[in-house]
Amino acid sequence: MNESQKYTFSYIDDSNTKAIISLKQNVLGGNDALEFGNTIAEIIGTNPESITIDLSLVDSMNSSGLGMLIGALTMTKKANISLELKSVPSKVMGLLELTHLNTVFTISN
Repeated sequence: MNESQKYTFSYIDDSNTKAIISLKQNVLGGNDALEFGNTIAEIIGTNPESITIDLSLVDSMNSSGLGMLIGALTMTKKANISLELKSVPSKVMGLLELTHLNTVFTISN
């Protein structure tokens, strides 16, 4: 992983059916949004059953960061792949609740 990269990606099973992306520190969009979108597209191209976005290491997120998540949700829905947000920090959960996105995403601990 390159030092400027704000996330890591891996498969959590040998058959490449469950992908996990761990976002790190500040999710603020910008240049990271394009790279993140490209990574989501690459993962979708491998046809996994599900993608999990682990937010446990996220310190802050702004509206552009939310846009990244919404973009991922849109892409996965079109491909009929489930998307789950995991370990959402309280600050980020507050933002999801404020925007009512907590009712749109599947969220787990």
